[in-house]
Amino acid sequence: MATFFEEVSEPRETASKRGRTLFEQGQYAAAARAFKEAGTEVDPLASYEETDVRYNRARCLEAQGKHREALALFESIGDVTYQ
Repeated sequence: MATFFEEVSEPRETASKRGRTLFEQGQYAAAARAFKEAGTEVDPLASYEETDVRYNRARCLEAQGKHREALALFESIGDVTYQ
């Protein structure tokens, strides 16, 4: 009788998760790049994901002193209640 083993792999690290890790480490420029990349991974049917990516990228830009770019991203989120 043949035995089958289910292949178990580590969960793929997303750009968004990498961005959060880099932000926590104070690597804001790298985190901003990761969140920009995460924008390409967003599910088009989950608008909250796009909001999350924009918000986190704006936080990175703000932390780097790029206030105008950060403000533009914050404003692009629109009138939403976001924690």
